[in-house]
Amino acid sequence: MIGIRYSMVLLLAVGLLACGGSDTKTALVTDIDMPVSLSSLSENGNSSTFNSLLRSTEPLQSTRGVILLHGRGGNPDAAVVRQLRNDLAERGYTTLSVQEPVPVGFAEGSGSKPPFQNYIDDINGSNLVFPELYARVRSALNYLQQRGVQQVVLIGFSMGSRMATAHLANGVIDEIPIIGLVGVGMYANNIAPLNIALTIGQVNVPVLDIYGSLDTNAVTTALSRKTAYEGSGIGPAMTQLILTCSPGLTTNDCHKLVGLKGTSTSPLEEAVANWIAAL
Repeated sequence: MIGIRYSMVLLLAVGLLACGGSDTKTALVTDIDMPVSLSSLSENGNSSTFNSLLRSTEPLQSTRGVILLHGRGGNPDAAVVRQLRNDLAERGYTTLSVQEPVPVGFAEGSGSKPPFQNYIDDINGSNLVFPELYARVRSALNYLQQRGVQQVVLIGFSMGSRMATAHLANGVIDEIPIIGLVGVGMYANNIAPLNIALTIGQVNVPVLDIYGSLDTNAVTTALSRKTAYEGSGIGPAMTQLILTCSPGLTTNDCHKLVGLKGTSTSPLEEAVANWIAAL
C-alpha cells in the first residue's frame, strides 16, 4: 500500500551578522510522496477516476515536471517507472506516475496482465483504451500546472511508451507544453496506435529511445522507429541509446533493464536525467 511520506530536508543556510553575533536562518523543503486521485473525460464522452502517484517538493524546486506511464499490467509504482519517478524527483523535478486504462474485462493496477490481443480488439472495437489514455494525460498535465509546473517530459515504459507516443501523435492541444518524449523499451509492431513506427512520425518533440541490448523486438525495430521519426521531417534527430544487459539475461528481464536501474548512477537513471537536463 502506497503511503504518504513527509521528510524535512535542509536546503539552504544563510548566516546573518547582527549585534555582534550571528543568526542562522534555514529554508526547509518538504519532500512529498503521495497518491493522487484524478478525473478525466475522454473525447468519446467517457469519464473516469484514476490513480496516480505524485513525488514533489514544497516549495517547487523546478518548473519542469515528468509524467510517467507504466508497462502492460503494471501500476504507477511498477518496474522502471518506480525507479525513474523517484530518481527524477530527487533531482528536483515534480513527477506524476499515472495509472493506465486497460481493455474491458480487466482491473486497472491489479497485476493481471491483459493479453496484447485485447488491446488490438479494443482498437478495432469499442476503442476505449487510447482515447481514455489521452484524457488521463491531459488531466495529469492540468494537475501539474495547478502545482506550478510549466513544462513536462513524457516518459513511457513498454506499453506506456506506445501510449506516450500515441498521445503526442494524436495532435491534442495540451494544457502545458510537453517538451520531450522518453520511450523505454519501445516496440514497433502491429497496428496503429500500438505500433510506434506508425505513430512516431507525427511526434514533433525531441525523443530519447532507450532499450536493452537483449530486448529483441526493441533491437530489431530500432531502425524503423528512427527512420519513421526522422523521415517525417517534423522533429529533430532521435537519440537512441542501447544499454548493455548482462549475458544470459532473458529478453523480458532485459526489457525491464534488470541490473541497469535502481540508483542515481545506474545507466537508466543517469541517461534519462542527463538527457532531460540537456533539453
